[in-house]
Amino acid sequence: MTCRVLTGGMASAGMPVAYLPYTGGRVTMPEMMATLGRHLSPEDQARYLAAPIHHKLRALIEGAALQSNSRKSA
Repeated sequence: MTCRVLTGGMASAGMPVAYLPYTGGRVTMPEMMATLGRHLSPEDQARYLAAPIHHKLRALIEGAALQSNSRKSA
């Protein structure tokens, strides 16, 4: 099982913790590694951005999507 902290804060022994499994489309680590630096299809961009991914990867994908959209409108 993989966990991701979505909101920072302090935790200590005995505090209640909620596990909320992500129910959307999965993006596996091997898939991320294989697509790193490559152009993602609009469908894959949407799937990656819907998943709880690292903020730096999210910024890269959002930046690539903006660049792609600006080239199409030019």
